Amino acid sequence: ASDRFLSGHLYQNSLVNFWRTWLWPLVSQRCASYAKKRIFRQGNSSNSSRHATVFAYFRLIGKGANWQTHIQQRQTSATEFRSSCASWSEAMEPFLTTSQKMVRESIRRFSENTVLPLARDIDAKDEFPSGLYQELANMGIFGSEVRETLGGSGFDTKTTCIIIEELARCSGSIGNIFAIPVESIRFILEHGNKRQQKLIPSIISGKRIPASCASEPEAGSDFSAIRTSAVQDGSDYLINGTKAWVSLGLVADLIFVFAKTDPAAGHRGI
Repeated sequence: ASDRFLSGHLYQNSLVNFWRTWLWPLVSQRCASYAKKRIFRQGNSSNSSRHATVFAYFRLIGKGANWQTHIQQRQTSATEFRSSCASWSEAMEPFLTTSQKMVRESIRRFSENTVLPLARDIDAKDEFPSGLYQELANMGIFGSEVRETLGGSGFDTKTTCIIIEELARCSGSIGNIFAIPVESIRFILEHGNKRQQKLIPSIISGKRIPASCASEPEAGSDFSAIRTSAVQDGSDYLINGTKAWVSLGLVADLIFVFAKTDPAAGHRGI
């Protein structure tokens, strides 16, 4: 599935089911057992009441841990889910600036009016929504954390999180699509040379679509375990390795390949 544009959709669903039906009940039971042992060991110590609370919580969760039955009993529609997300977002009101609230409302309107009607087809057809991608670019949000002198919006990280939250509220796929150029631009800003930084305006405008080759079949979350090597050959590098799960890989104009120039140095050799 690594060569598919949105291959993660079914995979993510299977992970959610695995977590709900097997892993979470197991974790809750183990945690309850651990907390119970701590209570008996500490007796009337100051931490006893805290562990008793933890035990009671996980025991409660453990008893209701048949998530499959729970899901059948409470089928939440997409509309209700988006409403609950909106309510959660509104609960953050005291912590948001006026500018952040304005951005949130603007992206929410765009997401509900433009993204939501296309969300089902995006997942079902598994095709890159080039038109929608360009609309996001035209809004200037790919440069959300880039200073205005470089053509960005000059937002902070919290504002970027608000944007991705509002997009993902209507389509998880679009939320992920938005994240790719944002993280690519930030990587170039912090680690790229001057020649690479000249690419930033074209990514912000949507003229160039980026992708990152980081994960490998044997190295996903453990990034330091990547095996792809880069050996300098004159002014070039010979790259040897295998990459997987490259989001936007099939449509990318720019691909950032992470490799090790010094395998013995571990993560410092990337």
